[in-house]
This record gives sequence, C-alpha cells and structure tokens, in this order.
Amino acid sequence: MRSWLYVLPAQVPLPWCERPILQGSEQGVRLTTLAQLTMETLSPRQLVILPVEWTLWRRGEAYTGRGLVSSASQRDALEGYLAGDPHSSYLVFASSDKRRCASAWVLDRGRFSEFQQALHQAGVDVERLVVDADLLSPDAPEALWLAGRWLVGGSLDVRLAVDESQRLDCAARMGPGLVWHIPGPDLELHDERALQVLVERAAWATDLLQGDFRPRRSRLPWLGLAGLTLLFGGMPTGFDLYRAHQLEQAAQRLDNASVAVAAQRSADQASLAMLGARLNATQVDESLQQGRTAKRLQQLYTTAVKDRLAQVSSLEYDQGKWALEVRGKSFEDIDQLQHRWQTLGFRVEVVSARKSERGVRVQFDLTGG
Repeated sequence: MRSWLYVLPAQVPLPWCERPILQGSEQGVRLTTLAQLTMETLSPRQLVILPVEWTLWRRGEAYTGRGLVSSASQRDALEGYLAGDPHSSYLVFASSDKRRCASAWVLDRGRFSEFQQALHQAGVDVERLVVDADLLSPDAPEALWLAGRWLVGGSLDVRLAVDESQRLDCAARMGPGLVWHIPGPDLELHDERALQVLVERAAWATDLLQGDFRPRRSRLPWLGLAGLTLLFGGMPTGFDLYRAHQLEQAAQRLDNASVAVAAQRSADQASLAMLGARLNATQVDESLQQGRTAKRLQQLYTTAVKDRLAQVSSLEYDQGKWALEVRGKSFEDIDQLQHRWQTLGFRVEVVSARKSERGVRVQFDLTGG
C-alpha cells in the first residue's frame, strides 16, 4: 500500500507542527501532526496531499502555435489572471489539456517554502506533492465531499472547494451535468474510502515540487557514465546542441506570435477560473438564504436515512430543480418520504418508478422549498 499524508484544511491558523494531518499506511488511516511524526519512523517516500484552499488554479487561452508549449508561453498566456507580486508567487504549470490550454497552480512562495522545511524537519521524505482537487477524475464534472467541504473540478474549468452553504450557488453556476455525490451518515468512513481512490490518481496529478523546490538527490553514480559519454561522443553532441539551439529559437518565435494573438482575444472573454473569488464575495444575505435551503434539504436526507425509509442514491441540480433517485423497500415508504417533502414546501413530481426483488427505485423532480 502507498504511504501518504493529507494536510487537512484548518479553520484557524496553526503552527506547522500542530496542523491536523491524515496519515495512510498499511496499518490504516489515522489523525496525526508533524510534531507526532517527528518521533516516529516513517515509511520511505511519502505522497503528500495539500488542500486546494492553499492554492489558486488558473487556466488561460488555448495555445495556437506548433510544437511544445514553453514555460514562457504559458506564463504570458496566464499573465492577465495573475495578481500581486510575481516574485512572491510560486507558479507550477500543469500539462496542457486536450484543448492545449495553459493552466497553473499559484501558491505563496514563502508559505510553501516554510511548509517544505517543516516536512524535512519532521523526517518526511516527499515522493510527490499534489493538490486534493487535482485528484478528481478528469473525464467528467465531479463534486466530492471530503474533509468537511465539497471539492469541485474534474473536467470543469475550475478547481476549488465550497462549503455546504455555497453548494446551491455553485451548482447553479456550473449548470447541468455536475453530480453531487451525497455521503453516507459515517463521514469518517466516507473520507477514508474517497482518499483511497484519490491516492491512486496521484501519478496523473501535477507535482508541486518543481524548479527550486525539487528535491536534490545524489547523482554521483552517474558521473562516470556521463563523463565517458561526453568523451567518446563529443563532436556529435556539440552538433546536436547547436541544432537544438536553432530549433528552440524558431519555436520561441512561433510561441511569441501565438501568445500575442491569444492575449489580444483574452480581453473579450470571461474566465471561469475567477469563480472561486466570486463565490467568496457572495452577499451575506444571499449566502444565508442559500444555506437555509441547503440545510433543510440535508436534514431531509438525514431523516430519510435515519428512519430507514429510503436511500438517496443520486442528486442533481439544474435551474432551480432538484433531480433525485431514491431506493426503498416498498412504495409505502416512498409515499411517506414524498409526504415529508411536500410538508416542507417542495413540489414533488414522480418521473419514473421501478420495482424489483430488491425493492423499489423512484426518480423525483423537486422544486420550491
């Protein structure tokens, strides 16, 4: 089993050594801190997962040039979305997607450096360092409940975390197709199972350890081989380097031309990457109203599970309408649950109903409430 550490999002600022961390190993999953890890013997090479609240994710225009996308082109394509002192920001460029759009994670350089030093002092040998929202499936829109909030991303143009009070607004902004997988009553067990799936996707996520933050490991065993290679192949290598330099200059000229075109068009387009900032700026009264609606729906779900009337297997939101699929033992239990929804002020419409040996499955559309 792969060993990993998940830094939980803290509600209040804490010293690095006291921040809550979930540790996964062959012995299972447990809650710990860097101070406790200092006194233990850790497994070699740990996967470390950071909360998305530590970062910003930005996506720019589609790259129209030929060949590989250089770091300079990526930075220029994202220049309009980056704010603050560039020297205090640490940019980690992700691989281009199918549309060849430039995207990057933006972190506070000083804070990230302090955290890396804290890991080193605790004896943590980091194999890879990734962001939790970067571990959602890239093939479809996804909203996953983890560590007390919703991670939103996947194939969407955003990577962010929203709390329960922001879920309705986020669902309305994202549009149809985003499925919110409601967790079961045992949230601790749900988080452990979700992390097991996310850890398996870490190889495809962007590693934050790049540039100056990349671990320096000994390369002495390779010095002899490298010397022999240069000795016996000096002339071909020099020619190849000269040719590569010419090709790189030509590619750079193409990059500059394509970036200029993309920058001129970017002024007329709105970026969904700013959704996180807009959600944080939502008016207080609107947020409270949405929070009350979300809380009532969550209470309804919890009551149904507690009384064992039914199980909500899926839930989807689109333009003021909730689409739910419910499974129960009998139609009598489903009727009772439907009556509760109506009592709370929801208008209930039965879309389909099926019965089998295992029970009944009914799809509802709910509005109002």
